Amino acid sequence: MDSDVTDQTDDTIAPEHYIQAFHGTQNAAIITDKQYRILDVNDQCVKQFSYSRDELRGELPIKLLTDQRLLEEITDTVERSGHWSGHCELQTADNRRIYGYGHARELRYNGHSIGYLAVFTDKTRDRLYEQSLSILNRVLRHNIRNDANVVLGHLELLSDELNNEQIESLTIAIDRVNAMVSRAETTRSFSGIFAENVQSALRPIRLDTTVSDAVAQADVSSGHITVDVDPVWVVADQTLTPAITAVIENAIKHNDSDHPCVEITTSVQPGTNAAPDTDRLTLSIADNGPGVSDDRRERIFGREEWTPVHHGQGLSLFFVDRLMDLYGGTVRITDNEPRGSVFKLQFRIPDSI
Repeated sequence: MDSDVTDQTDDTIAPEHYIQAFHGTQNAAIITDKQYRILDVNDQCVKQFSYSRDELRGELPIKLLTDQRLLEEITDTVERSGHWSGHCELQTADNRRIYGYGHARELRYNGHSIGYLAVFTDKTRDRLYEQSLSILNRVLRHNIRNDANVVLGHLELLSDELNNEQIESLTIAIDRVNAMVSRAETTRSFSGIFAENVQSALRPIRLDTTVSDAVAQADVSSGHITVDVDPVWVVADQTLTPAITAVIENAIKHNDSDHPCVEITTSVQPGTNAAPDTDRLTLSIADNGPGVSDDRRERIFGREEWTPVHHGQGLSLFFVDRLMDLYGGTVRITDNEPRGSVFKLQFRIPDSI
């Protein structure tokens, strides 16, 4: 049953306590009337935007926002649903741009709308870090690819002048250069995993169609893949497809069987008595390869330090492990029978579709 929270306020919480909370919060906050005129701002807002209270009182929030269309979006959404949240860019009195995440909601008293509250969290440094990291990644990948192509070209020219023993050494060098390029491409494929908005982008994902897409994208010239995945939904995002592809390719690439096989299935683990609403779904990717010894299972995912170059040896699986953690799930390795390994990716199941 719907109820107005403000009508149920504990009488022991005095109005001055709310005022103290408004002015004491570390996030910039403003209160407006029903016409969106600013009635008050907190101390953090004054500090962050370099305006005095008198300079902001009576003004519309567009004085802080850089985009009139965003203000229209906020007001329309708040009037329609009672609240709004999203990314926004604001401008200070000295023309600095601040990027962050904002929340706005309707204020009600005795069942009547009396105005609006908006709170802003500064994410400027995070955004600059992400942009710098993205640029650095692109530059590094570009340079690695270009340098590798130059090296490969010269190595291939040398192959005609070398004896068999030298050619063997040259082949090893060429393979290593190709591995460098492959790792750069792996980093590109998973570069969005650690972005700030990953958690907010999680949503129900249809697992069977995602697995089909992953199998179609897998670079497996040899080997047989069978899929028996129910039409189920899991909590994930669009990065799940390349993650599953990486596990499939790993299973084929390191398979020493005459007839490499990969079998993909699903199973559901019901919640416990203590937590009945925590059903989990496991996607199992089984192979008939050499298997993974117990002492290597943590190292494969980069969960423990081994050597300075260890992470580069299994970069795609390192990203898969981090991605599953962001999904609120897990990935682990068990033995397959009679031979091989099983990668088990366990997901949360969405409450509703």
